[in-house]
Amino acid sequence: MTTSHDAVTPGYLLASIPGALGFYPSDSIILMGFSSEDNRLVLGPVARFDIALASRQLPEAFAVVAAGADVVFAFIVSHRPDPAIHDLTDLLFDFSADLDDTDRTVDACWFTPEISVGQPYEMCFAPAEIPLTHTAEWQQGTIDSIAASPTMERWREAGRLPEISRDEAFACFDEANPHFGPRDIAAMVRAAASDAPLLAQGRPARPVPMAAGGAASTLAEDVRLRFEDRDIVPLATRVFSELSNMTGEPPEDDPVRADAVLLTRMATILYDTALRDLIVSALCDQPKGAARVLLAVAQTVHGPARTNALALYAMAQVALGLPMVAGTVLSVALEEDPEHTLAGLLMRGYRAGLQDKMVANFRRGSAKARASLGLDEDGERALCA
Repeated sequence: MTTSHDAVTPGYLLASIPGALGFYPSDSIILMGFSSEDNRLVLGPVARFDIALASRQLPEAFAVVAAGADVVFAFIVSHRPDPAIHDLTDLLFDFSADLDDTDRTVDACWFTPEISVGQPYEMCFAPAEIPLTHTAEWQQGTIDSIAASPTMERWREAGRLPEISRDEAFACFDEANPHFGPRDIAAMVRAAASDAPLLAQGRPARPVPMAAGGAASTLAEDVRLRFEDRDIVPLATRVFSELSNMTGEPPEDDPVRADAVLLTRMATILYDTALRDLIVSALCDQPKGAARVLLAVAQTVHGPARTNALALYAMAQVALGLPMVAGTVLSVALEEDPEHTLAGLLMRGYRAGLQDKMVANFRRGSAKARASLGLDEDGERALCA
């Protein structure tokens, strides 16, 4: 988001937060970093954390937002009583961090009870050396139109809206696949765990028995045959392409979620890091279809396959131009596995505002993964000679 100084007010900035985060935050502190270019403010990284965890999470969030930013603004969003808001204001005002041998602080702070159109905001503090913050509309006012915020443009283009809360944003990724019971899912995970090493060695995977609650989609036979031929990259390309053209949107009434063979085979790829990395270029070419099957896998299985499905789903959202969704997905993945390498790398890139460079980096990483296994650009050769 880029705008002139004259157009910016706290009400304008607060209105941009749901579009930037992918949900409407509550009981939160939001940090926003800005760089100044030719009398324009350019929005950089945005970080949110729970007020309950403010003392612990403020240093990390500030370091991410302040890197490369000229100023850092804080916004307190809460219905807590005045004494609690005063304590939070003191925490933010007193905070300082040594970044690149420079003492950095939160430059200004505002409070609002909630982010919705017309809600009041008021300044908590701002230094005298930022004259703009001492104009009337910077000291108090009301939140602007959220729908008209520049951060909502990508949402409108995608025909989507931010979720009403963080819990709602997370709920999609916690939703269980209704087509399979615990025994079916356990069998899928066992098959993925046992077959992933076979595929990594260039050997065919074993046939997948039909789960009791599942059904075969038009893709199932093609998936089975291609796995026997070990053509993982062409398989992913075909699956992602066909799913991009299927009607309906996940998670409701999606036939992909009922396809035991497809889900098990994709979980097998996602169970192994090397196999996972092979399909990233296909994901970048067909992010819509990739997102569809990756979400279905994440809602079905558990363990490494689920975490990798979430990480690649975040990649797909970046490729679709919705990096704000990626931030939510990566938070889910890292809550489940804080040490997950790929999710951690993606989150650092997301927080640093490097979304525009991430897709190209995804492709380069996938090309290196294919080359390391002796595969050509299309992944047509066998995994092992």
